[in-house]
Amino acid sequence: SKQYLIKPYGYESISRKATELHGITTEYAREHGSEASPIFDGFTSILETVPKDGFVIAYNMEHENSVFENSFSQEQLKVWTDTPKCDTYEFDLWRYLPCKTFSARARKYGKNLRQLHSIIYPDRKGEMGHFHFASLDAKLTWDIFQFYNRHASYNELKWKYEFPVSSSVYTGIKVNSNLLPIHRRH
Repeated sequence: SKQYLIKPYGYESISRKATELHGITTEYAREHGSEASPIFDGFTSILETVPKDGFVIAYNMEHENSVFENSFSQEQLKVWTDTPKCDTYEFDLWRYLPCKTFSARARKYGKNLRQLHSIIYPDRKGEMGHFHFASLDAKLTWDIFQFYNRHASYNELKWKYEFPVSSSVYTGIKVNSNLLPIHRRH
């Protein structure tokens, strides 16, 4: 698992809304971030090691996909597109959750990562803290994936690219290559 902060790339500034979410300002990213090209090259190399029966795991793959579609070169995009993915935010997987009652609002807008984790692991709420840290988010995403992996088939877990959400304006990129190349148990 690796984490990178990328300098503003393809956009002038990180929006206030994005900064409120992840706490990274444009100034901080410019001062402490890395250039995008070598990070994307390294990330693509990792993608090439993901087995065909494995996954890149993310919470809200539509967002991640949009970021990479707008950031990668054509060669990198081909590797990304060909890599199997699992979205732990996928509503269809909710049927495996221990709690079957969700409000209409939750069904429409989904659950945030920490809410979903606390439903699956109610005894581990204290682990989460109150701050947004990429490493914690990666751990929570991995835990949620592990739960779904015990209940769902490979095809249920595999993200279906249905909604291209392309945008040429970014709100701030923090790339977390918390890739865990995994093999499905047979």
